Amino acid sequence: MASVIALPARVDLSASIDLRDRLLSGSSDVTIDASSVNILTTPGLQVLLAAKPHLAADSRALTIDAPSAEFLSCLTSFGTDLSAIQTEGAAP
Repeated sequence: MASVIALPARVDLSASIDLRDRLLSGSSDVTIDASSVNILTTPGLQVLLAAKPHLAADSRALTIDAPSAEFLSCLTSFGTDLSAIQTEGAAP
């Protein structure tokens, strides 16, 4: 069963540290609920991008669930999309 991590409305440096710690402490697949995100800052994106290969190396999946329009817009502003974050085979 996947562990679910709900992102806060603002994924800034403080939230990114908590997110990193939660991602590193788990041992199962991870589903990130991005439905409440209004702002994704650079540290948040960095943690999400770094999580993909880290989890994949442990044969763990990373899925972004219900991304808000703002979350997707922030990804676009950074020049990336969900495929850069989710592991292969993860639901869009």
